Amino acid sequence: MSLELIKEIRIITGAGMSDVKKALDEAKGDKDQAIEILRKAGQKIAAKKSERQVKEGVIALERAGNKIAIVSLACETDFVARNQDFIDTVSSLAKSLLEQGKESFAKFATDKIQNELIVKLVKICS
Repeated sequence: MSLELIKEIRIITGAGMSDVKKALDEAKGDKDQAIEILRKAGQKIAAKKSERQVKEGVIALERAGNKIAIVSLACETDFVARNQDFIDTVSSLAKSLLEQGKESFAKFATDKIQNELIVKLVKICS
């Protein structure tokens, strides 16, 4: 497995280098399978954390014409709430809500949080 492949997967997932290497080892070098392994790991982490109490978070507002989208995303610590990836994700979610409408937004937001944001933040916080 090449360093370029590890870098590419890190860019896609935001996961740490050692996590990417472990996922690639488990996937026997298959890029798509390694990405899926990392995403599933993010879902497991999200499930474990779902029972915990959240006291921090970020609210984002987006406006287009006469429509306004408001998204709040809660987290456990102020360290996470101040993380730029977390802030950018909340802003991106508000833009997506405005563009997609609330009907398809919930699944999109859940997938984005579980498959991208949690993997990135676990890397930063661990």
